Amino acid sequence: MNILSCGAGMQSTALALISCDQTRSKVVHPQVPRYDAIIYCDLGCEPAWVADQVRFIERACVDCNIPFYILQSNLYQDYMQRFGRQRVSAMPFWTLDEQGKAGRIARRSCTVDYKVLMIQKFVRYELLGYRPYQRLRPEDIGTSFLSQPTRYVSKPISAYRDGLGTKGLLRL
Repeated sequence: MNILSCGAGMQSTALALISCDQTRSKVVHPQVPRYDAIIYCDLGCEPAWVADQVRFIERACVDCNIPFYILQSNLYQDYMQRFGRQRVSAMPFWTLDEQGKAGRIARRSCTVDYKVLMIQKFVRYELLGYRPYQRLRPEDIGTSFLSQPTRYVSKPISAYRDGLGTKGLLRL
């Protein structure tokens, strides 16, 4: 099963549109599969142009009979309700140094907590039909999703919690 984790940026939009095009005509770009599903995780605080882009991608997918799923995440609400009271997932805020100049971006974990894990659970339980704690069937081992088309990574999701990043093809 080939699944695209779509962020509605340039790379994932291009992959989605190429995949759509390849359902209508011959395969021109064999590196891009014909996706079985495309998933977008809405964090609830994206600018309006992102919503427009998601609708554009969704229309293209519907026209080509590629299932397009929008998952609703509650990152912003969780952050506002929990900040200062309990653990919150780190968001990528820019910091200021002692002189008030732009520092560096704060380390983040929200991508794993609010996108990657949510999409993994959706694929496992909704698309593949597993129950919690059920073992993977041999034919589903290797079912994966592409979050960024830059490199292949075959590490468990726990490896991403220690700052190694979330790019690549993740095994479920």
